Amino acid sequence: MHEIKFIHTSDLHLGRKYKYLGEVAHKAQSHLIDIMMKIASIAIEKKVDFVFISGDLFDNETPSSFLIAKFMDFVDLLSAKNIQIVILPGTHDSSLGSSLYSKHSVFTENKHVFVFIDKITNKFIFQDKSIAVYGNCYPGKSSPILGFQRDSSVNYHVILAHGSLQIEGKSDKNDSPILISDIDSSFADYIALGHWHNYYSIKSNVPCFYSGSPELIDKDQINSGYIIYGCLGDNSKFEPIHVGERRFDDIKIDISNVTKITELIQKIKKGSDENLIRRIDLWGTKKGELIGFNFSKLKEELLSLFYYLIIEDHSSFILSTNSFSKNFSSIEKIYYERLSNLIKNASSQEDKEKYSRALEMGIALLSGNEDVI
Repeated sequence: MHEIKFIHTSDLHLGRKYKYLGEVAHKAQSHLIDIMMKIASIAIEKKVDFVFISGDLFDNETPSSFLIAKFMDFVDLLSAKNIQIVILPGTHDSSLGSSLYSKHSVFTENKHVFVFIDKITNKFIFQDKSIAVYGNCYPGKSSPILGFQRDSSVNYHVILAHGSLQIEGKSDKNDSPILISDIDSSFADYIALGHWHNYYSIKSNVPCFYSGSPELIDKDQINSGYIIYGCLGDNSKFEPIHVGERRFDDIKIDISNVTKITELIQKIKKGSDENLIRRIDLWGTKKGELIGFNFSKLKEELLSLFYYLIIEDHSSFILSTNSFSKNFSSIEKIYYERLSNLIKNASSQEDKEKYSRALEMGIALLSGNEDVI
């Protein structure tokens, strides 16, 4: 039999807000478009027949006209090489109701674009390639890989599905559940999954993969940045290709034994990279120069070393009169006693944290530390 070559991707989430990236969110949004174009270039280089998109191409049902135009550019590149694009809507860009996929000509009139736009359309037949591609645009609580009638007129069968592989304690059974037993019993030659943002190869009788997001979307992703290149034929093969550039790490720093700002800076800088989004979680008890220190200044100083830097201060400040130096002034003592009383009698946790922070900053300022401002 002749070969069928394809690229499988999903969960690009064009238009993602990236709220956790603050002032570089717009840069990250633009980068997703670059990644989409990179996927097109790889598809052309590999001379594939199809690009399969298994859900959440867009982050919402109302993408901007700019994003639609950029997707049209993507389609034009592939169409020029006679590459077919098959799209399954996901949970973010659902095809139910007033669908974006029924509003724009790039989805409804382009002869190279095929969208599972309603519950009636669940199969596209490409006789010239002898392949059928199946998809359920919104299975709800049902399995997205069940309910298809195998078309016997073609040699190859591919299912696109957007749902959750059922793993005890980790998956929602109402979130388009996918069972290993259903995969094993499928007639498909390949199952292209979407919804999970990390690349994942499922051990089953049928080749079945989550491509994951081709670029970092959420902070909890540890294996994103991939697409899958597949070849169906006598020697079928499926291989992940890394296309993403961003990565995220989460560093916890116990500052109980850190007394100098320069020492803390070295811990934060270790392993820095211009494509790295790093979240720093400070915990333990503040001492020395760190008491009352304004960590937003530290973020500003080190931000250029990273794609983005998040510093969260969950450390504590413990002080008693026994901690004060012999030069402890009456003003400092009065301030300490009054704030301590407010902390003790706080009516809510929010007020307690506010008074604790005020105590820490006040003591630091009275001690001559101007970095708290």
